[in-house]
Amino acid sequence: MSGWSEARVAKAETRAASIAGPRPGAGLGPAVRPLDIVEFVLGRTWLDRSGIYPRQLSLLKIMTLALPLLTEFDRKVIAEWGTGFTRDEEHGGSLSGTWGTPGDLLRRMERCLDVGRLWFRHPVLVIGRRGGKGHVGALMMAYVLWWYMTLDDPHEFFGIAAEKTLAVFVFAANHLQAEANLTADLIGIIESAPRFKPYIAASYKGRLLLWSHQQRQQGETDPKKAAFEISARHATPTAGRGPAAIIIAFDEAAWMQATGASRSAQEVEDAALPALGQCRPHEFVFSASSPWSQLGRFFENHVRSLAVDPATGDPVHYDMFTLELTSWDMYKDWEQTGPAGLEVAPGRGTFPELKRPIETYDDDLAREERENPDTFSVERRGQWAAAPHAYLNPDKVRAMFAKVNGTVLRMQDGATHRFIYFAHIDPSVTCANFAIALGHLERPDPDGPNHIYFDLLHVWRPQDFPTGRIDYLAVEREIGALMGAFHLRELTLDQFGAGSLLDHLQDHARTLVFTPKTKVHQITETRPGNWSRAEEFKRILNEGRVHAPPHELAELELLFLQQDGTKVAAPTIGPVQTDDLADAIMTVTVRLDGQERAPHKALDDTGPRFVYANEYATDLARAGKPAVMNAAIRQTSPTARRQSPNNPAR
Repeated sequence: MSGWSEARVAKAETRAASIAGPRPGAGLGPAVRPLDIVEFVLGRTWLDRSGIYPRQLSLLKIMTLALPLLTEFDRKVIAEWGTGFTRDEEHGGSLSGTWGTPGDLLRRMERCLDVGRLWFRHPVLVIGRRGGKGHVGALMMAYVLWWYMTLDDPHEFFGIAAEKTLAVFVFAANHLQAEANLTADLIGIIESAPRFKPYIAASYKGRLLLWSHQQRQQGETDPKKAAFEISARHATPTAGRGPAAIIIAFDEAAWMQATGASRSAQEVEDAALPALGQCRPHEFVFSASSPWSQLGRFFENHVRSLAVDPATGDPVHYDMFTLELTSWDMYKDWEQTGPAGLEVAPGRGTFPELKRPIETYDDDLAREERENPDTFSVERRGQWAAAPHAYLNPDKVRAMFAKVNGTVLRMQDGATHRFIYFAHIDPSVTCANFAIALGHLERPDPDGPNHIYFDLLHVWRPQDFPTGRIDYLAVEREIGALMGAFHLRELTLDQFGAGSLLDHLQDHARTLVFTPKTKVHQITETRPGNWSRAEEFKRILNEGRVHAPPHELAELELLFLQQDGTKVAAPTIGPVQTDDLADAIMTVTVRLDGQERAPHKALDDTGPRFVYANEYATDLARAGKPAVMNAAIRQTSPTARRQSPNNPAR
């Protein structure tokens, strides 16, 4: 416990009060003022979280700089965690390790107190799944929020316009994840806490409005004027703009990747953090995630928190710290709770008795680790995976889904130009994704090369069906309708999972009224063939000759393709572990580019004829299928097609 002393803590806290204003709840009556994080979490009129684990409370004491509340147990835990990182002289003296927290944690706490902070500005929790990081983060966020709520006038205190909402933003890869995890934890804690209930102005899914203490005293009743708002935010650059923020949290930040409307953790953080500017030095940033690759802002923050001055050894970012633990580390010592067990704080009584740990390394987890050690290392042991070798250039992939001639491409219901269309389907078992990619060739420049344009990218997912399993008959009918609506020249299938689908689609092709009939056949997948196809697709993509409408899953699958020797496939860990649509895209691209190199002119009147209304299209129309999958009768009319101008950016 290097440098720790009661006198020094008292001096630091006195200095903090003189620099930064009141400690949490100061200036309020005892009815609304929590003394500290221990009372706030365990007090029956506060959060009343009797199920908290001892090490979780240790972490909360660390985050709130509560040096006087540390027990001998807390100091033992901090010392244990601090053994995991040591100075790495070969890399400028920065700290290096794979478990625990910096050994200078207490010195960081003192330094934060010296400059007037009430809590660490930015904890970075790198903890395996079900390790309790979200629960601890929600408790900490509630504590910070309560301090703001109970200031006499938070807007005046920070010089913020009275009409401005003070925001708590919770970012995640998508809005559903943001609502379901950390935001739900935080809102649930607040709504169930006796002390918070009178301050709740309005509650919605993924959003909570709260009065300030001053507003409550003044009898404010209009929820639109509530001083505070907690909201789940989709990871977009604009999501954190507008309100003044007091807390910004990043939930599972390691998995936030840039694709479609979603942005990476780096882009979102860069756009959102300025919203905290007016609340210094009492802003709070919280990042928590099970780790993934050593890429991206979450890993950068982890590394940044470990940087030390090479001359003095002092932490460069003293207001940050990282904590890297397994899924079960936070629940150790649970058996020491109860009447004769561990103290919650010096002289404050003991932890309520806990019945069991949430996670423990038992025979089941040991078997899981033996069966899949790489995934277990990341998702359970909290170890960073090696930086993945992305097969495709990310900039080239993103350019594929970008605007063409200033216009965003759209999915098509049927052929709007009389080009030759090809499609490939990647069938699946009933409990996995089933993908189709459909496109055609165009030559934008008469003197230039052909370009591949995708008209349709689609995935049938098991969860989209009432039974939770792929309905092959329904999918077969939709594919049959697409054969007619686009007058497919060729439809190919992977041999895996095709089953009777190949026979049925070949039978259907013979019933189509146009000529030549759609050629339906199976492709035999081989490792050399897959490698050759992947390399050819990469070449065409790098030449900027592949264009597609925005499709989040397609973009992600292409971005996350990994190379292992001469094999290209989806990773086995990470946010994307499928490649069905990517396979279909690569197959169509290579087969189209392998066609004649001459420009594809419109077919003359003696050429193929489109079906007007076959039974498949009629069935889909009756079923009210979405437009993108409805091979509508209007699209099958040659007259209607000829009315469409030749503009590839449809």
